[in-house]
Amino acid sequence: MNYQTDKVDFGNAPTPSPTPTPEPTPTPTPKEDKVVVSKVELVEINKEKKQAKVKIEFSELSLKDEAKKVIKLTLTKKDTQESQEVELELSTDKKSAISKTPFTFSTDIYKVTKLTLNETNIDLTDVIKNQELKVEATNEQSDQPSDPQKNKEAKIKELQEKLEATKKELEKAKEDENAKKKVADATIETLNKAEASKNEQSIKDAKEKSTKANSDYKKAKELVLEKEAALNLIKEELKELGVKIEDDAGSTGK
Repeated sequence: MNYQTDKVDFGNAPTPSPTPTPEPTPTPTPKEDKVVVSKVELVEINKEKKQAKVKIEFSELSLKDEAKKVIKLTLTKKDTQESQEVELELSTDKKSAISKTPFTFSTDIYKVTKLTLNETNIDLTDVIKNQELKVEATNEQSDQPSDPQKNKEAKIKELQEKLEATKKELEKAKEDENAKKKVADATIETLNKAEASKNEQSIKDAKEKSTKANSDYKKAKELVLEKEAALNLIKEELKELGVKIEDDAGSTGK
């Protein structure tokens, strides 16, 4: 019997292609309810009824759910514990919000002590919390008319004092921001070393420290932006009163 076999060429067998490693899908940054208040003021003032609406302006605002935007402001009577909650309505451009109904001030002075966005407490700067809100009484029964020039000078003096105080707050905020940035950078370097060592516990600890440090740095950076916004508002008010303002070097936002 004759047996015929096929010749097999092992030398020319194709080399299997390596399986490509799939690219990791980036985790999207979750949205959060967040707002930075740059200004608070009274609008639609009725001096006879001593009523007004409260308006706040934002330098930044983001919503976790665009359909949910409940903003509530707590006003506390000066030197007392008496507080009232006011619900605000967000403007269509999301740059400001105004109280839905007029607030009765009578002859009292109020301050903003709390702000919530969808039940999330919002941090307020000292400039916002220390601002006094009141409805000025009419001068109809006054025997002596007010002096516009003196009123202007008093307003300028008040704003200049506020300007200097805010400059110091901004300087302190920038120092804090720089310090927290150094800490955040150091934790990233530590994390890189931990990942190189492939020690799971070291990597876990380094990630936790890095996350916290970067969160602290982010908050410090936001505070700088708030102070810069407050400073610019004061400068604008002084310019409107005819005061020449020389911009400080490096006072612009980062």
